[in-house]
Amino acid sequence: MSSDMSIELHKEIYKFLV
Repeated sequence: MSSDMSIELHKEIYKFLV
């Protein structure tokens, strides 16, 4: 499993949160 995927997912969530 790549960390990049997790980071991308977090980025999308952060965007939605902000």
